[in-house]
Amino acid sequence: MIKCKLKLVSGIFVTVFLLVNLVVAASAVSNMSADQTESDIDTKPELPDFTPQIFKQLEEQDDNYILGKGEVPLITSDSGKRNWLNYLSTVKAGIREEMTAGYMRPNGSVMSYGYNYQGYLSVQFPEGTEVNESLINEIYSIFDQEAMKDNISDVPVLFEYSPEITVGESFSTVDYEIDDEPEIINESVNNTEPSHDIPGFKFFISVLAFLIASGKR
Repeated sequence: MIKCKLKLVSGIFVTVFLLVNLVVAASAVSNMSADQTESDIDTKPELPDFTPQIFKQLEEQDDNYILGKGEVPLITSDSGKRNWLNYLSTVKAGIREEMTAGYMRPNGSVMSYGYNYQGYLSVQFPEGTEVNESLINEIYSIFDQEAMKDNISDVPVLFEYSPEITVGESFSTVDYEIDDEPEIINESVNNTEPSHDIPGFKFFISVLAFLIASGKR
């Protein structure tokens, strides 16, 4: 009887010891996750200021430039820039059906379209494609009408050339991609939920079951 009690007391002591260690380990994991989140936020890239002069600069410096229509607003605040990109994202989504049906390859000559981290929408044609003013005006009208639904006038759209995409090559029309939450920029978001398992928990359960079984003998 005494031997059985000693075994039970010993088992309880071991169980408490393991439980304390598991709590400490769980706390450490939680702190590491918080530190990692703060580190990720601190390392997010900043957006450049949006400026009306950007189309002029591209015309002078970018060989792929065809024409810029509309005007990029002057925005210097971080929240303002992210809100503006969200507006452009809404315009992009709103014209998808019309662009796909009439202007995107193979139905048309447009290779891709999207929005750029410098504050404008972009329509890209394969290098060497003949692009006339009439086509540009047609496409711009689609963007402009969609933007007016949100009271955005003179929406900025850059028409430009882009190299052909080969099989197996990834491509994006924007340099900084944003998600529905404007904090997500130039980032591939992994929707996998982080594991909340406590290190050693399964081992603890196994030991506890063994001790309970031993105490019954």
